Amino acid sequence: MDKPTSFGTSTHREVVMVAINKLLSSGKENVLTFGLFQYVKGNFDDSNIKSHNFSNNCGPVLKPVWKTLYNRIGENLMLHLLCRTSLFIPGGSKKCAYVQITGKPISGIKPTVVEYVLQKRRRIEKETGSDVKNPDSKDLKRKGCYEDVTPLKKFKHHLNDSKKKKEEEEKNHYIQQKKFKKHFLSEIKEKRWEELSKVTPSKPDDRCFLPIKICYNKSGVEKINSSSVLERPISQRSVRQLLTSIFFSGSKKKNKNKRIPKRYIKIEELLREFLKRHQYCSPLRFLDIFCKVPNCLEEEDPSTKFKCKGTKKKVCRQFTMPDDMEALIGMTSTKEEVYAFVKNRLLQNIPLQIWGSKSNRNAFLSYVKMFLSLGRLEKINIQELTSKIKVTDCEWVFLDFDTTSGTNEILKTIINKQKEMVHDLYYWIMNGYVMQLLHTSFYVTETHVSRHELVFYRKVVWNKIHKLALESELKNGTFKAINKTDATKYLAKYKCGLSNLRFVPKQSSCRPIVNTRVSGKKALSNQRVVFDILTGIVRNYPSMIGASLKGFSDFYPRWKKFVLSHHSTATKRPLYFVKTDIQKCFDSILPDRLLTIITTTLEKAAGFFVVEPYTVVARQCNKVNINYKRIGFNMAKYRADYITFVAKNNHNSNNVFINKVWTKFYDSREIVAILKQLLMHNIVKIGGRYFIRQCGIDQGGSTSAIFTSLYYGYMELCHLYSIADDGILVRQTDDYLFVTRDKKKAEHFLNVLLPGIEGFGCKVRFDKTLANFPFTYNGEQVETCSGLFPWCGILVNPETLDVMNDYSRYVNVDMRFTMSITRYGDLINNMESKLCQSMFTKTAIYVDPKINKKEICLKNIYEMFLLQAYRFHSYQRTLPQEYKPQQNPKAFKGMLFRLFSKFYRRRVKRFYLKKQQMPFTITRSEVIWLGCKAAITKFEQHPSLYKKLIKLLRKQQQIPKRLKPLLIDATMPALPEDFKSIVS
Repeated sequence: MDKPTSFGTSTHREVVMVAINKLLSSGKENVLTFGLFQYVKGNFDDSNIKSHNFSNNCGPVLKPVWKTLYNRIGENLMLHLLCRTSLFIPGGSKKCAYVQITGKPISGIKPTVVEYVLQKRRRIEKETGSDVKNPDSKDLKRKGCYEDVTPLKKFKHHLNDSKKKKEEEEKNHYIQQKKFKKHFLSEIKEKRWEELSKVTPSKPDDRCFLPIKICYNKSGVEKINSSSVLERPISQRSVRQLLTSIFFSGSKKKNKNKRIPKRYIKIEELLREFLKRHQYCSPLRFLDIFCKVPNCLEEEDPSTKFKCKGTKKKVCRQFTMPDDMEALIGMTSTKEEVYAFVKNRLLQNIPLQIWGSKSNRNAFLSYVKMFLSLGRLEKINIQELTSKIKVTDCEWVFLDFDTTSGTNEILKTIINKQKEMVHDLYYWIMNGYVMQLLHTSFYVTETHVSRHELVFYRKVVWNKIHKLALESELKNGTFKAINKTDATKYLAKYKCGLSNLRFVPKQSSCRPIVNTRVSGKKALSNQRVVFDILTGIVRNYPSMIGASLKGFSDFYPRWKKFVLSHHSTATKRPLYFVKTDIQKCFDSILPDRLLTIITTTLEKAAGFFVVEPYTVVARQCNKVNINYKRIGFNMAKYRADYITFVAKNNHNSNNVFINKVWTKFYDSREIVAILKQLLMHNIVKIGGRYFIRQCGIDQGGSTSAIFTSLYYGYMELCHLYSIADDGILVRQTDDYLFVTRDKKKAEHFLNVLLPGIEGFGCKVRFDKTLANFPFTYNGEQVETCSGLFPWCGILVNPETLDVMNDYSRYVNVDMRFTMSITRYGDLINNMESKLCQSMFTKTAIYVDPKINKKEICLKNIYEMFLLQAYRFHSYQRTLPQEYKPQQNPKAFKGMLFRLFSKFYRRRVKRFYLKKQQMPFTITRSEVIWLGCKAAITKFEQHPSLYKKLIKLLRKQQQIPKRLKPLLIDATMPALPEDFKSIVS
């Protein structure tokens, strides 16, 4: 490499200062200048570095290695690197974590629309196998039609040919042309429209519909709001308002002129007819026909003031609901009933001229059916609808003078406008009408049993459920009702923010969930500060949370340590297992006691606290996710290179970390003041009423988990101190697991928790207490478990300490809603990513050779692959017909083998890479054989779908004969009892 022509006389630190001043003067965003924007005039020097020791991005480029680099490349190249390039340094992690130190932050880089269009064009060319820019003109002449895509430069030639043919036909067949003129012109027009629409690039429409937008409607009335345009008296003004909301609602489409363009005159008359039909139609009549309330008596209540539209009755029908919560929770409307209701409302209210044709209407109805089958966190793109809509069928979108004459540019503009109008109307029908009908006619929510699946309740049913759940909370003393005036005073005085509360149905009760996102920016900021600082304290002093688990991944190392210590003992003593469940874990917390505990915790970590924000750019499921996070430190434990510390302790791969350099300092007194506002003055809004929390903490808030861990950790320190010296005590939220070799300690554990701990308000549910030895409390026998001991989704063998997965929690659960479906992009790749993501959660403990025997490990692997086969079948049901396994079995076979190989490489193989001696080994061929066996077991239940795929999998089942008996034993029975009740 040639040496630079000019090295300069400046030192390394001076060159860095010059680069920083140059970036500050230019005003461009650069990671190197984060936190230094007060030096805009370019007066940043070496002395300012010392005043910014808390956090800055200058430290890495001032290290000796950069000085060595400067001595080799010179001043010019060093300035170029610092000012015009983006540099990343390794974070010290083995999982490819990097820290950006210069350049524009990659979190602010987004793909442009041009790149999106180019990617889409390349994908079309790849799928069709033809070049869009250079098609074969001979083939076009030979075919004599416009089926292929024609380049824009050759349009004039085709236009001239069509005109010549038309003149000859007029001369020779004048009479026939006069008779069929209208039909002929429409046919030519449709061909031209289809031809031009193929080569007319349209802007990508990224609008989508989210099922969560129709959820949690707190209004108890089954009708659209009277302030809506749909419910106003029919007049020219209301029709214009509706037309404006459909076609000119976007910021770029504001119709500043008073006159409506001529192209919208036809649709204006159709919208008037739509409003007439909508207001004449009674929503309650359709609901009572298609979504009946089961097992309820109907009666007329003369005190009801609400008058039904479209009926001769003066009052609406009222229903007598049962007081049994379990019966009410089961009174849901099926998705078939909801679809029938929406379908008939659309058929009744929207004229066929608006749809354009029956095929367009049927395509929209199938789209609605697909929308109703989505999960709570999924979304569906409008392109799945517009791709099936024929714009040429919508006559209202064409003007009388829209003919085939005109230049290509004019025709392309007309086509784009017609597409835009039709797409806007269909988008409004779905977003502004169908979703509004669902939102106002039903209460849509998820349940504790259905996971992400949405269930639909009639408003009359949900009103009763909500009333009983709220009465239960008031009876327990959790909330106290206050009027709106007092609530306003509280909010103005303490600035604690307002939270909304909703109920999630369980089997026989409802769980209160608090949404703190509506609290306001100040209240949310305060909660985030408390969470960051308390998390930092717990990270430095983990003994404060006692037996609390941060997650199931925290249970694995604790359990492994206990198993190894138990196996290493010479005398094999029996183990005693105890499982308990805290009754109302969040609602039973005493706010005064919690405030005292956290205040003591803050005093232990005396001094100031620092909160540092940073950005994480990660690739997940074939897309880039940008997460904005923060980390809290005690001043005594603070480190200037915290971003490197975070990257080094990163658990995910392929991440880039960016230090935002926005340091904030807090005193312990400020934190205590914020805590008093959060705990002692917590205002909750339920429906239209206001309540103040008397006992407990919010469930679902950002600080709920850390508050619970500190509270019960202190309780364990006071009442269960040193009880787990020879055993293990863990708690996952409200579920305790205690394992010990001393029976007296197990009995002492039960004697402490079963009566309840009054000073902490802790009570244990006796019916959910379980032990593997006989124990009597107050004359009642605690339930005894003689076989595998269950706890939080796992099964433990009390004798050998082998761990297996508990699949009984999936009984009667639809596997489709245990994962979210991605309906855009590369569908097969998305499917593989989702299955891979769900397969690697909580799996390391099941295949660890130091915990389980080989027979148990093989059985665990087989059952995990069998569960993935159920997920595979549920996922493929949502794919389009051209992506089904029967159409391309080799692609799906390759995907399955990649999943099996990834599982072996990431979960099994890592145990045998270490130099430690393992009791046995599991080979890759064994894992693949178990995966094929599990997939074939599930696929044989649906032979018409997987006939070709089963043949390919059976060819790959190759295993040495000496290992086959062990594998066959691990797969017996082929379909365990719990799997027979799983819905897929």
